[in-house]
Amino acid sequence: MASDNKKKDNLEYERQQFLNFFEELCWLLDSNKEINFKNASKYLKNYRSALMHRNPNNFESTDEYNLIGILPSLLKDREIFQTNSQLVQFANEVLALNIPSWEKKSRNEIIGLIVCEVEDVNKERLKTLNKWTQNIFNNKNEVKNLQSKAKSTGDMFSWNETIQKLVGTENE
Repeated sequence: MASDNKKKDNLEYERQQFLNFFEELCWLLDSNKEINFKNASKYLKNYRSALMHRNPNNFESTDEYNLIGILPSLLKDREIFQTNSQLVQFANEVLALNIPSWEKKSRNEIIGLIVCEVEDVNKERLKTLNKWTQNIFNNKNEVKNLQSKAKSTGDMFSWNETIQKLVGTENE
C-alpha cells in the first residue's frame, strides 16, 4: 500500500515539474517575441557544424582553432606541397616545428603531427601564424608561381621570403 502512495506521489511530482517547465517555457517564448525561431534553428545547425568541424568561417573562435582549422586544408594541398620534404620545410621555417624522422612517416602522419603541435605554440605566435597561413591559402596561385620560379632558376624556395611577399614586412 505504501508503494502505491509513493508511485502516486512520484507521478504527481513529475506532472507538477512538467507543468512548471511548460509554464516557464511559454513565458520565455512570449518574452522573446522578436526572435525569429525559424532562423534560430538554422543558426544552431550552423553553429553545431562549425563546432564539429572547427570551421573558422562559421563562428568566432580562437586563433588556435582558426589555425588548426585551416592547416589541414593547406597542408593537404598537393599543388603547394607536392612532397613530404616541402611539408617539413614549411613546418620548420614557418611554424618553427621540428619533425623528427619525417622520412619514415607518411604524408598524413606528418600533417597530423604538425596540426597537433600547433596547439602547443605560444598564444602570441598563434596570431601571426594564423595570418600567415590564411594568406598562403588565399594566395595559392602566387605561392605556386614563386615555387616554380625558384625551381626554374635553381634557387632555394624560401617560405619566409614568400610570406613576406604575401603579407609584407609588418610581421618581422
